[in-house]
Amino acid sequence: MEIEQELERIDELGFEVSITWNAFIHFSKKEDDEDKFVLMYTYYNNELFSFAEAVIETINIFYSWYYNYQKTNKFVALGNIDNMIDRHFKIERVLA
Repeated sequence: MEIEQELERIDELGFEVSITWNAFIHFSKKEDDEDKFVLMYTYYNNELFSFAEAVIETINIFYSWYYNYQKTNKFVALGNIDNMIDRHFKIERVLA
């Protein structure tokens, strides 16, 4: 997955992604001069995965959310997905 291309695609869908590298990811929807919060992830340096891997997994979670949003047309924010991301990489490590 090419991160930059995916971020551009997400922007074209009407969402904004703010990234502070090695620290924080925030997704919101641009709507009527207002940002609607979608999800956020805070990265804590660890040995399980890199920040780039966390960005990719966050994008995957966003697309899952977006698919459901398109299907139901109900905007429900995911909120903080720290545990979801961390759990994903812990499971991946155990299965490796």
